[in-house]
Amino acid sequence: MYGFKPGHEHAKETGLLEIETLVNTFLIYTPMQLIAGRQRPDEGNDHGDFLKHHSLNTSFPGGHAMFTWAMASVLADEYPKPWARALSYGAAFTVTFTDSCTRSLGL
Repeated sequence: MYGFKPGHEHAKETGLLEIETLVNTFLIYTPMQLIAGRQRPDEGNDHGDFLKHHSLNTSFPGGHAMFTWAMASVLADEYPKPWARALSYGAAFTVTFTDSCTRSLGL
């Protein structure tokens, strides 16, 4: 969003790279879900079996984590200062960790 302001070409380029990364990640994420076919923990026998649920919105791979790490890698590459890398990768870790915790707790 910051890249829409005039005079911020690097931010604009980063935004476009983020969009491209999200599209590319989606092109990998979707077939992985169809192939893995993992049931969600509350489906079937409650064990999250693989190769049982061949559609989108399955349990593997985790979309939140996959998309967040992809975006974090672009930000860390475009803004290589240590604090920016720590912030982007820290956010991706937080999303992954909290998503994993809420799933394991059944929330």
